[in-house]
Amino acid sequence: MTRNFLFFLMLLLSLPLVACTSRGGGGGGGSDDDDSAVDDDDATPPPTWECDPLDMDCDDETFGDTNNSDNNNDDWATCVGYGPGYTAGDDIWELQVSDGGMVTANITWSDSAADLDLFVLDDCSPTAGCLAESSSVDPGEEVNFEAEGGQTVYLVVDGWGTAAAYTLWVGCDQPAR
Repeated sequence: MTRNFLFFLMLLLSLPLVACTSRGGGGGGGSDDDDSAVDDDDATPPPTWECDPLDMDCDDETFGDTNNSDNNNDDWATCVGYGPGYTAGDDIWELQVSDGGMVTANITWSDSAADLDLFVLDDCSPTAGCLAESSSVDPGEEVNFEAEGGQTVYLVVDGWGTAAAYTLWVGCDQPAR
């Protein structure tokens, strides 16, 4: 078995190295008509993000419904560590925290078949950083995070395969509710 492995390794090392270049790069005379190269038009487009957030104030409660919302993002792996599955609509809420301190946000809903999750982002874009998240299967989610004075954050309510009506409450500089 060791002899076979060594033979295989020697065979691999004896193969010539091949340099790969992109079509048309480096002034090498590449042509867009070269069918042997990957067509740039077939590349996967970057994710889209329809950011038209609803206003939310500190120490306020409001109602939302992801049944009436677009699905901006189906993959919150940057927040929760696992991929696609958020196929329902999502609501985006903009919260401007005037004074720094602890912020608590929670969502509740009554539809027992629904599984909504709550994410807090530092920007309203597909590359936003995740400040906090709550993604259990319980019929309610809550996040607590520290915010700087004057900071704007984005609260996203998204359903794991289901949409539902919900209540969103946000408290600034208060203990968890």
